[in-house]
Amino acid sequence: MSKKETKPIVLTVAGHDPSSGAGLTADIRTFENVGVYGMSICTAITIQNAEKVFEWQSVDINLVKKQFNVIFDSYEIKAVKTGMLGSKEVINLVKEYKENNDFTLVVDPIIMSGSGTRLADENYEDQIMNKLFPVVDVITVNKFEAELFSKKTITDVQSIQDVGAAVYELGPKNIIIKGGHIEEKGNKVLDYLYGDYGFSFYPRERVQIFEGTHIHGTGCIFSSLITGFLGLEYDLEESIFLTEDFMEDVFQNIFPLKQGQILDVGYSGDDIRVLKQVQKVVAFITENPNFSRFIPEVRTNIAISKPTAKSLDEIAGIEGRITVVNGLPRAAGPIKFGANNHTGRLLLTAKKLDNEINAVINIKYDPNTILNLKDTRLIMMDVDRLKQNKQLNSEENTTMGWIVREAYDQLHKIPDIIWDNGEKGKEPMIRLFARTSDKLIQKLKLFLNLV
Repeated sequence: MSKKETKPIVLTVAGHDPSSGAGLTADIRTFENVGVYGMSICTAITIQNAEKVFEWQSVDINLVKKQFNVIFDSYEIKAVKTGMLGSKEVINLVKEYKENNDFTLVVDPIIMSGSGTRLADENYEDQIMNKLFPVVDVITVNKFEAELFSKKTITDVQSIQDVGAAVYELGPKNIIIKGGHIEEKGNKVLDYLYGDYGFSFYPRERVQIFEGTHIHGTGCIFSSLITGFLGLEYDLEESIFLTEDFMEDVFQNIFPLKQGQILDVGYSGDDIRVLKQVQKVVAFITENPNFSRFIPEVRTNIAISKPTAKSLDEIAGIEGRITVVNGLPRAAGPIKFGANNHTGRLLLTAKKLDNEINAVINIKYDPNTILNLKDTRLIMMDVDRLKQNKQLNSEENTTMGWIVREAYDQLHKIPDIIWDNGEKGKEPMIRLFARTSDKLIQKLKLFLNLV
């Protein structure tokens, strides 16, 4: 390679679906929204709409080989997802390239379409088990595929664990059993993981659809998300958590077609990058027990924005804030867009004055903290909240904007820290601003150095 790729490259090896609800076009669309660059190798051409597969034809194996050769000779591939392979010859190719290259392999063993059409040659299941299971990092299966490979029946949670253990014995490092076809109490879908991490489950809301209807491509998008996040070097558990959040949101964007319905993948690459930045800051805080002494009575929240954010919906934070549990800092809820009001409005005002500011966190005020930070290079400014006029003082949202503008008017720039002594009914507070999550973490380390 003459130039270094600016983001990870992830490859899908799959069939072409003209409706783009599944197959390699859906994979590419999903990869792009995760924030990786997607490439593809076409293994089969299907004749289908979003409701039914009418027929399919394998791509000549020599053409498939040439696709593999040119991709792996030209690029560094971080992760590979396989979908519809169709034949044992393609299975052998995937195995060969996995054994001779360093990438994460995720297998979605497409055998049957949702409408019941077989999408593979005879003995395909045995070939998958014998050739790919020993080399695969993650396999994603639905209830019926899990039962097929394990030769066991899923009836309850214990049987799911038994099925996972049986498939694990066949070679895969990790098995994700998707819960969409498994009945659960309440309005939840549980996806199950068995493998290197032991046995665990991951809940998300079940979306109610009309009885007898089918959403095309959900399993395909699920495995593509897992692959994309692994390509970004999240570990498997983090990748599953992010995938569950993504799937819960994307199920709010069902795209009805004249024939069938598909998922409209809603998050953009910018969305994923912002969520990743918040997660990085949260991880830093929760991994440092001493940070608990910097959490105020109203608790701490982080706000990180998209580069061109104009509304709270474009700013991510923690739903429920960061609190203290048994003396340790802990996130009280998931990371979401639009989850914070106070810090979000602080950041929106700061961005109007300096669009390079993309992150802010609120921290407990202590006069000794401010005194000790004067020995650092941080630029600090205090504001007197008693100067706010009575109209602003009755409108909390407007107050957040006033605090930032007051500091900016004095310095003609956004300082690293804006702090105040509070007033009646208002806790004193330190607000730490930064251009990126990494810069925010660097500044937070200065606080921890004071302990």
